[in-house]
Amino acid sequence: MPTYSRHAERGGERGCRWVFFLPSYFCLYLLRHTFPHTLLDRHKAVSRLGNHSVNRVKNRMRRKGGKRDSTMDGFLLPGAKSHYVPDLMIFPVHQDIHLDLTQIPQKTLKGVVHITFACRSPTEGRKVVLDAVAFAELAVDSLDARFTLSYRYDGKRVQVVWENPWRVGEQRRIRVLYTVVAPVAGMHFCGDAGDGKGPTYILSDHETEKARYWLPCMDVPAVRTTASFFLTTRPEHLSFANGEWVDSEEGAPGARPAWGQDTRTTCWRLDIPCPSYLLCVAAGALALFKEASEESKALLPGCPIAYIAPVGVEERNVRLAFEPTARMLHWIANKVGNGTFPFPKYYQVMGDAHESAMENISLVSWGLNWLMDETLLKEDRLVMNSINIHEIGHSYFGDCLVIQHFEHAFLKESWATYIECCWLEDTEGQDAFLFQLYTDLRAYITEVEDDYARPIVTRTYNSSWSMYDDHLYPGGSCRLHMLRKLLGDQVFWQAVRAYVDRNMHKVVETSDFRKCLEEVSGRSLVRFFEQWFYTPSFPQLRGEWEYDEETKVITLSIKQGEPEDSDHEEDDDEEICLFDIAFTIEVYNREGVLETTLRPALTRTTRKIVVQAKVSRSPCYLHVNPQLAAVLTLDMECEEEILAATARRATDLPSRIWAYEQLIEEVATPSAMAHVREHLPAEPFWGVRVAVADVLGDNPSRASAQILGELLRAEKDPRALHHIAEACGAFRHPLLRDALLDVWTRQWDLYRAKAEILTSLGSQNDVQDLELLLDICREHESSEGARNDPNLLETNIVGSAHPVGKHNTMNAYEYLKTRLTDGGKREAQLSVRIVVVEAFARAASYVQDKSTREEAAEILAGLLMDEEQRTAETAAWALSEFLPLEAEYYRSELFSLRHRLPVQEHFSLDRLLRDLDDENEEATPLQKLKKKMERWEDRVGAWEEALEEHVADVDKHLLKNEGKGKGKVPSGRSRTPRGDESGSSEDKGSESESQRYWHN
Repeated sequence: MPTYSRHAERGGERGCRWVFFLPSYFCLYLLRHTFPHTLLDRHKAVSRLGNHSVNRVKNRMRRKGGKRDSTMDGFLLPGAKSHYVPDLMIFPVHQDIHLDLTQIPQKTLKGVVHITFACRSPTEGRKVVLDAVAFAELAVDSLDARFTLSYRYDGKRVQVVWENPWRVGEQRRIRVLYTVVAPVAGMHFCGDAGDGKGPTYILSDHETEKARYWLPCMDVPAVRTTASFFLTTRPEHLSFANGEWVDSEEGAPGARPAWGQDTRTTCWRLDIPCPSYLLCVAAGALALFKEASEESKALLPGCPIAYIAPVGVEERNVRLAFEPTARMLHWIANKVGNGTFPFPKYYQVMGDAHESAMENISLVSWGLNWLMDETLLKEDRLVMNSINIHEIGHSYFGDCLVIQHFEHAFLKESWATYIECCWLEDTEGQDAFLFQLYTDLRAYITEVEDDYARPIVTRTYNSSWSMYDDHLYPGGSCRLHMLRKLLGDQVFWQAVRAYVDRNMHKVVETSDFRKCLEEVSGRSLVRFFEQWFYTPSFPQLRGEWEYDEETKVITLSIKQGEPEDSDHEEDDDEEICLFDIAFTIEVYNREGVLETTLRPALTRTTRKIVVQAKVSRSPCYLHVNPQLAAVLTLDMECEEEILAATARRATDLPSRIWAYEQLIEEVATPSAMAHVREHLPAEPFWGVRVAVADVLGDNPSRASAQILGELLRAEKDPRALHHIAEACGAFRHPLLRDALLDVWTRQWDLYRAKAEILTSLGSQNDVQDLELLLDICREHESSEGARNDPNLLETNIVGSAHPVGKHNTMNAYEYLKTRLTDGGKREAQLSVRIVVVEAFARAASYVQDKSTREEAAEILAGLLMDEEQRTAETAAWALSEFLPLEAEYYRSELFSLRHRLPVQEHFSLDRLLRDLDDENEEATPLQKLKKKMERWEDRVGAWEEALEEHVADVDKHLLKNEGKGKGKVPSGRSRTPRGDESGSSEDKGSESESQRYWHN
């Protein structure tokens, strides 16, 4: 699946909870929770052009405030059920897909699909059911004269029933004819359709169950077919699909539809079975850039590599983004395969269908937001490469080895995430590898402690899409690493290659993977899988370190269960998850020599253990859980000097970060913060500086502000600068503002760093800075350009007013309101528009005036019906996130978004509404009372308005009767209805008979 993303926003502001959704290195962290680009793209919201303030890995582990929900209530919504693979006695084996793609500006396609079915076992059934949502002019007939059939279509599924019973091994073919207009998902009609200002094209995107919105199919992973594509377009357009290109004159079985005279038809054939979610079609005003370097030919002989982008996109920017692709394909083929790539080509297509990446077989799709130039590469090279290798990893884990059903999704997504780590290990070194693992572990732990804990493998869920979370990507990746450390490198990789080879082009489930590991290693792994894949949560440990200088004995006490500040009593086992867990702590002396290794081991029946060891020389520093061999957290009371030495001298990168965390969060004395201030700027690896900056941001103090400000001024690495700048916006302090202004005035050109500095400056909320932020916004507001220029990152982010949204003043609110409501003017680019929506809602949340907040809520509610889907989804998220009390008035409008969403994403809207209820339930009694009074005021006001309207109607009725002689208006009372300008002022000031009646 698309590369993934993590949580992102500080404190209570978490980047879109369902964006909407983030794999590693900042990379896939930058990826999804980047910001609600779509309400529901929780795992595909990868936008560098969106909320730039959340593209950094959140290394927070809220040990003292997070929620743990071992019952999975945070994950499941009412109506969740167990899901199973359907019966497949009769199943499709091949599809010939004929598409008329000549009406892209009209968002219309016509299809004729020939489907071949086979019968694999005796059955009395004569029916198959195809998924096909909202098709027009659908018809089904048989392509076999021997077999007659009938069909029924209910708008969601097609039931096809043959009159003749099936025989084992028999095959039958049908034809489905249909038209699709503006589908809500699956096939995206992109570009400036209809106005002639830019290229128009289509690009499909199916994960997890969205092929059904344009293609009649059995839309589950276990159903795989070979396929031929016959794509008819305008003569000037190009078209692409899975598999290899074949001669366009080669006919398809059965009659070929005639789509018109002035057209061209391109044919592609995929001879490898493929599930519907991995099919892909791209067509329209597209350009093809082939990889013809000698290096690529030598590395991957016989497998052509090419890049596709909308017409007008600079070829240089495309090639910069995908430059290492050939080397990555060669590396993965030798790492887990037999040295040859398993598909006939590797094409990558960029478009506006989504803003992440998707591993379609031999035709991987990307968002245009991943275009690169030389400047952006300085900040995002590792990010881009991580996503690229993630999708390439899917060529084996997901494409060759297809999951049987969604409970086994870790076999593709966890593996693709771990492949990112392994690529870094082999190309960037051990520190890069361990930092990637560290960010994965933190992302997973954050979701467990903040949201919910669920098993990595579970068949109970509301939607298959809800499975694509931080448990699936980083949570599963860390467990694969645990397996590797348990078995050893040689045995692990030998078992992995055996697993891939044995199951090539087959459907797999978790037990297939486990059995291969057991067969090669000789170990029984049932207990390991039961605890780490089928059981929720992870071990939370607390430790006490003591060293006796006289006896030279180290005493280590380890306890598992709730943190020490938990409300649970020691003997209360309710909701406490206990694990079989063993890990190591290496103890080094001042000479850097290993003195001893402590090996505490706890069981599910052991809450506490004490380990002792005698040493010859005093301990100096530690390696705690070296190389992250186990999934756990450890808060340990330890000597300040040992922590400081660990932060400075440990060669194990995660141990250095752990020591800094303990100094800042657990010790937090002036001397501890002095250690951090002294040694952090000299830390050799950029990722450690970023991780510690994040911890400082989550622990506001003058000392934290001082260290962050100095770190920002001293930072020279483009990969780290924007992350540290973001951390400087975590809380307000004059020292942070001074540092941000100082760095802003320097002469340098880094897109993301500039954006983060401005956003953090807005968070400082100094009135003197607002004019600077507004000037920059106005400078970029009228910028023209398409998303095909990476330089416009600055326009899309810096000029998108997001920094202004952080500045809680009425001037900021009024400016953003103008951007949304200025005579119906729309932002030129979607990426700008959705950030303006979010910034406006954020600014409104700071306003105390009731009428202003209600005005903001009304504006956002109006955007729920915006013609652009992602704008509507962003408005829904922003309304519920920043104005939850006001959002209560618009529940029906929020709920009405369902009809614009694919069914698999309904859970996101349901979760939004549930969280909205939770938010309002958590309001203070005073807030609830105030809101109740406001509602009564509104209700009374509505009654008054209705009463006045009724009085006016009675007046009109009396006057009408009087004019006919049937009624009489008492003397001294006006005959002039209210609002009539013809009456005298005396008449206008008098009270009507009906008014006196109602008043009485």
